[in-house]
Amino acid sequence: MEHLVGLISHFAGGFLYMALVGIMLWPLKSKPLPEKPILIAVTTTGIWGIVTACIFLLPQHTQHSQLLTLSQSFEALRNCFWLIALSGLLRPITTDAKSPIRRWLRFGFILIAIQTLIVLLQWFTTQNHPIFWWNHKALAFSLLLTAITFLVLIEQVIRNADPAEVWHIKFFCLGLGALYSYDFLLYSYTVLSNELQNNWWQARGAVYSLVIPLFYISFSRRKYRNQTLALSHKIVFHTSILLIASLYLILMALAGYYFKLFGGSWGQFLQILFLASSTIFLFCLLFSGKVRAKVSIFLNRHFLPYQYDYREQWLEVTHSLSDAIDLWQMSHQIIKLLANCVESTGGALWYKNEKDQYELAYNTIFSLPKIMPSCDFLQLVQYWQTSDRVLNLHEQSEHSNNHLPTLPNWLTKNDNAWLLIPLPVHNRLSGFVILAKPRAKLQLNWENYDFIKTVARQGAGHLYLATASEQLARAQRFDAVHQMSAFFVHDLKTIISQLSMLTQNAHKHLDNPHFIQDMIQTIEHTITKMQRILGHLKAPETQLKTEIIDLKPLLTELISELKHKQPIPQFSNEEIPQAFTQGNRQELKTAFLNLIINAQEAAHINGTVTITLKQYNQSSNLITITDSGHGMSSEFIQTQLFKPFYSTKGLTGMGLGMFQAKQYIQHCNGELFVESLENQGTVFSILLPSSPPNKHLQESST
Repeated sequence: MEHLVGLISHFAGGFLYMALVGIMLWPLKSKPLPEKPILIAVTTTGIWGIVTACIFLLPQHTQHSQLLTLSQSFEALRNCFWLIALSGLLRPITTDAKSPIRRWLRFGFILIAIQTLIVLLQWFTTQNHPIFWWNHKALAFSLLLTAITFLVLIEQVIRNADPAEVWHIKFFCLGLGALYSYDFLLYSYTVLSNELQNNWWQARGAVYSLVIPLFYISFSRRKYRNQTLALSHKIVFHTSILLIASLYLILMALAGYYFKLFGGSWGQFLQILFLASSTIFLFCLLFSGKVRAKVSIFLNRHFLPYQYDYREQWLEVTHSLSDAIDLWQMSHQIIKLLANCVESTGGALWYKNEKDQYELAYNTIFSLPKIMPSCDFLQLVQYWQTSDRVLNLHEQSEHSNNHLPTLPNWLTKNDNAWLLIPLPVHNRLSGFVILAKPRAKLQLNWENYDFIKTVARQGAGHLYLATASEQLARAQRFDAVHQMSAFFVHDLKTIISQLSMLTQNAHKHLDNPHFIQDMIQTIEHTITKMQRILGHLKAPETQLKTEIIDLKPLLTELISELKHKQPIPQFSNEEIPQAFTQGNRQELKTAFLNLIINAQEAAHINGTVTITLKQYNQSSNLITITDSGHGMSSEFIQTQLFKPFYSTKGLTGMGLGMFQAKQYIQHCNGELFVESLENQGTVFSILLPSSPPNKHLQESST
């Protein structure tokens, strides 16, 4: 009698749920079709009820445990689809990745996965085996946690639903809440008492039948509803893969059990061998890109309102393009993003260089000819100047059109080439992409083409910026080389000026021994400077030696070298005990030399140039260079004095002396100040950090 109650209860419940499925599907034109996860959840609930009823037909049969395991398998499947339906209702409040509701959803899917693993394990154990009962305890506990999770999520749906939406979903939530409230009572008693309450178990099917009117009312109100549920593509895809794998393993377990029963003495061996090979084959399928592509295409077509999860896709596009740091990486990311739109295996990208030629930037799959002149793409580029159409080579070959461009022979003969995608930006073509055939056969529609064009335009903008950045970097490198050569020319000009002064005075003072001595020193200095310039040319990245410099001998040496040029600089050091600083002696000498020569040229022959050295404070030395020249305006000092390649000397000046002097003084952590009055003169004040004389520094700086 007890078994008859359970049989009638579950069979009636299963039959009524299947009848509800028929009512929802017929007639199709009178009302909209329910969401497919809900439809499948109702169907699996009905199948679960029928399978569970079969358990009560064979209470003492040897196959009792197998039927129970099959019933538990459909219960896990039913829970999974009800959870997917709830995730659709909760989607508006789970956009934040840190939302606690998302954690509850993940927890629910994890519990269902655990239930699936427990059910799979039960296929390999007998009813008398100790593991079998431990599995039942673990399964009851996981089902209890699943019921709690459903109740929490249903409460969140009601709490966060828009008032206009409550009318549509309240009976659905009440019915589903009643199901899992009953499960909560059933499994909590089972976990606490360590045994299943038979009366509660047998009445379960009848209790499930009581909520069918609530589901029917909720589904019938769909014809007044304007908003459709949106499911996450990733959740649907990964859940479907999990369900397919679970069903596959269940079928393989049944087949292995058949081998064990009817295989005789070889039964155990055949069962192990069959299950091992089936598991290996399953993993091969799961990691197959072609199989995953086929599953994704099937789900997008039949289970989801749109083929793309646009929020996830746009986030991926933004992150991928933002992470690329050069043209090569940018091209790779664009090909990858476009290929993922249509499950393509790869492609190649051409970009427009500074010569307006289209050059191959990246190729992931094609076997391309060694010579691909830009003229091969001339008609294609001209076609894309008036249209942004994505060309499908397979459709073009089937339906010839005279308005389509003529393509290169190597491209039309390449069976792997599939889509030609332009990359337009600012009404110009910055490049184009050729995609390879997809992993699975795919019929493109308007949604595919529109999404491809959108991603292509986004990628084109980043490709244009990457190309412009590389061209700018190249121009900056050439500018650096030009600036370095200009410094060398400036140094050569100074050397020529010194040698020219020697030749002019040689005829007058050739018999003077002091002049001969000064001339030899000047020539030695010129040779040293020329060797330094040659060293820089041979190794431009060579680092400069940094040392402790005594400023008094350095300035005295400079004045001695410049005493043949009028006016002769006058040096005043105020008898300071020491004046040391840190830097490269030759570079600092060149900086002082530029400043003193400019002062001499500004003061003319009858003027004066005065150099002073004193201690500014305990940590700084002050050098001043004062001339009685024509002076400068404050506007000229601010805008032109230290500007490179600007000179007031006409063709004889390079405009680099002051710029070079200021750059190196700042490199030494010093400062250069200018005070000038027109028609009165100029004072250059150089403030350099002082260093102790006993500190021997041998380190390098650029």
